[in-house]
Amino acid sequence: MPQFGRASFDRLATCSPNIQRVMNRAIAYPRGPDFGVISARRTVAEQAEKVRLGYSKTMNSAHVADPPALSKAIDIGPYIPEWGELIVGSDAQVKRIAARTGFKEEGVRIRIWKQYGMLAGWILHVAESVGVELIYGGDWDRDWNAIENNFEDLGHFEEPRP
Repeated sequence: MPQFGRASFDRLATCSPNIQRVMNRAIAYPRGPDFGVISARRTVAEQAEKVRLGYSKTMNSAHVADPPALSKAIDIGPYIPEWGELIVGSDAQVKRIAARTGFKEEGVRIRIWKQYGMLAGWILHVAESVGVELIYGGDWDRDWNAIENNFEDLGHFEEPRP
């Protein structure tokens, strides 16, 4: 059965109770996908670095919260047992996995996107089942049409803002 490691558990603890409830329920299902928490609460400086690196487009991020306040956003990634690691999808990780598996880099990227898509569907299903509304970074306007997305953040989930 999937379970969070210490780093994922610690990051999740910096998120809102609603996000914690969804993620804890999602990981606890015996036949559900395995995943880990990549990022949760961030300082303003950490968010500025994410923007500088192109991982985020805004300083007005739901991740940003000064302790003890909790983050209203989380970034997760699938854990792929055959590859033995939490998938973040960085260029360096794709190259490393391609070299190790014999897949072309494009093949690795396609497999990663498929895993992220299945994980997103699972998280959205679990969120709905526990009555928590989440926005997914692969469909920001929540219209079930990802084609018009202009920024893909496939591991990102956040609570709607008032």
